[in-house]
Order: sequence, then C-alpha cells, then structure tokens
Amino acid sequence: MNKRGQFYIIMIVILCMAIFTITTKNNQVEEPILIGDFNELSQNYVVEASNIVNYAIYNNENVSKILPNFTESFLVYAKEKNPSIHLFYIYNNGSSVNFRNYLDETTFYENNTIFGSEQDSVNQVVLSVAGKEFVHQVPVKVKNFGDEFVSSEFPSAELVTLRVGGIFHNFKLDSTGPQLRVYLESQQGNIMQVYHVSGTEQFPKEVFP
Repeated sequence: MNKRGQFYIIMIVILCMAIFTITTKNNQVEEPILIGDFNELSQNYVVEASNIVNYAIYNNENVSKILPNFTESFLVYAKEKNPSIHLFYIYNNGSSVNFRNYLDETTFYENNTIFGSEQDSVNQVVLSVAGKEFVHQVPVKVKNFGDEFVSSEFPSAELVTLRVGGIFHNFKLDSTGPQLRVYLESQQGNIMQVYHVSGTEQFPKEVFP
C-alpha cells in the first residue's frame, strides 16, 4: 500500500472519530435536584390540607378519615417532583389529638412510639423446596401492617413535643377549637430542609356555600 492510500485511510478514521464525538452525548453524572420544589410543595400541602379540614367540619364529616386520604394522594403527587419529601401532621379537635406519621423514621411522643409509614420492616420469608429451606429477607413498608402502627390519638394539651431523629419539635395547641399542625422534611445528601407549621390558626376559617 502506498503512502497516499495510508493517508486516506488515516483521514477516514479521524473523520469517523470526529463524527462519533459530535453525535454522541457525553456520559455525565448529574445529581437530581430533590429539594428544589420543597417550599412550594410544603406550602401547597398546608393550604390544601387546611381547606380539607375546613370543608369536612362544615359538612359534618370525619376529618380523621378524610385528611389521611388527601395526604396519601398528595404524597403520591409530591414524590414525583421531590422523592425525598415526607411529613406528619397533628390534628386537634379540641378534646383529642390525632397524629399521623408519613416519615421514613420513628417519631416519639412521651411514652408513645409511632412508626413512619415509609419505614422498611425487614421480614423473613422461608421457602421449602425438596426438603431444603431457603430464607429470604424481604423489606415491607410499615404502613402495610395497619394504621395503628403509624398513627396515634392522645388527649389534647397546650404543648405537644415530638422527637424526630433526636430533635425535639414543639407544637402549640389549645382546647378552643380544631387546629392543624404540620411538619414536612426533605433531604438530599447532607442537606435537610424542614417546613414546620406550629402557629395558632383555628378552624373553621370561612363558611363554604
């Protein structure tokens, strides 16, 4: 092969490599932004959950049944935008407090332990095949075991202090009327964002037509 032929072969190889480089996307490791919409989602939940409570009161419906349904639907929607978002709420009807934990960790109130609905409980599944037993560890969300594991009801108090991950969170309550308190969190790496509503808003807020 003469030098001119070698030159053309080299040029074709270089041209092919250039085309491949231009048309092929570089592999990049991009860390998703998980907490970018956190504040917006948190505010949206607080507003809509308050509306749900208000609507239920005016229609003589059971808040403790309607609010969990709304919250679970909200979390399905919210996790599409921010998979790390979790929350719990406290609903005070004036005489008793209903607490529901949608975190992925346990929450403590005085002597009460309330598991997070998104916590994994590792269970063993034993299969017997041809006289041999095979044991498998299967993670199951705590919420699948029933509401009694992820919720609690206790007498109303002026101050409810909950411990989450070793941190205490205070929520002011009173017996003058229904109240909703909310805690939301989102974590990406070592960054934790918390949205904590512990004010004094009362229900009903307005009269629905």
